[in-house]
Amino acid sequence: MLYVAHSTWYNLIMAIINRLSEAIEQARVNGVSRYKICKDLDINQGTLHRIMHGTGGCSIRNLEKLCDYLSLELKPKDKKEGK
Repeated sequence: MLYVAHSTWYNLIMAIINRLSEAIEQARVNGVSRYKICKDLDINQGTLHRIMHGTGGCSIRNLEKLCDYLSLELKPKDKKEGK
């Protein structure tokens, strides 16, 4: 079993949420509304709002859908790249 301090998980999750929020905002600037993202991915608008503001959870399935849609890739950071 892997044990990780709460703050480590929290920081990781917040980093992912921040990156998703940035990508969603960039999509909006490029003419893709949050509504369109939700409709295209079959994600509830309230769910997307909670994800973006860090007030709700995000299932792995929704995380995968959002990352694929926004051309983001989740991968472990190489230790050589820093902490």
